Parts: sequence; C-alpha cells; structure tokens
Amino acid sequence: MTRILLASQSAGRAQMLRDAGLDFAVEAAALDEAALTEALRAEGQSPRNIADALAEAKAVKLSV
Repeated sequence: MTRILLASQSAGRAQMLRDAGLDFAVEAAALDEAALTEALRAEGQSPRNIADALAEAKAVKLSV
C-alpha cells in the first residue's frame, strides 16, 4: 500500500485528505518557503511553477 505523506502543516490540506477518507502522516519540511517564493517571483515564474517548485523542494527535503 502507498503511504501518503503530507509535507505541510496546512490544516485545510489535512482536512481535505481526512474528508476523502485517506490515511496519511504529516511531516513538515524545514524549508524557507517565503525566500524560495520570493526568488522564484523575481525570476518571473508563474504561480503554478512556484507551487510545483515548493512541492518538489518539500519532497526532496523529506526524502533525504
């Protein structure tokens, strides 16, 4: 079975997973999201690309 790991402390995201009946664990990644977001905005990245980059950075942090 696939384990779902929520790499965020977002109460809203956790509630959505609970509402969907999914079993998951929460493990927040130690990541300066504000700094990364600011750097990506300065590069002219779209909101979608910023969200993707944040998700990838969190996944990388937690996979080490």
